[in-house]
Amino acid sequence: MHAETDASYPYWDASVAMLSIVGQILMTRRFVENWHYWIIVNIISIPLYIVKDLHLTAGLYGMFLVLAVAGLVEWRKAERA
Repeated sequence: MHAETDASYPYWDASVAMLSIVGQILMTRRFVENWHYWIIVNIISIPLYIVKDLHLTAGLYGMFLVLAVAGLVEWRKAERA
């Protein structure tokens, strides 16, 4: 990866991208498990963007993390109802 790209953390970036794709596919099919993928994406993204000195983006992903946890809780409630 380092030979083909100038990305600073290519494997972490690729992991975030692939997990996001899986999360999106699961979300479009309305699987509750999509929220687990989004939580993992956000947990990986926050420190990644902090290390890259993209603090505002890391803060945005912090808010996404809160929304993903809230989404999981709400979908679990709806599933039980």
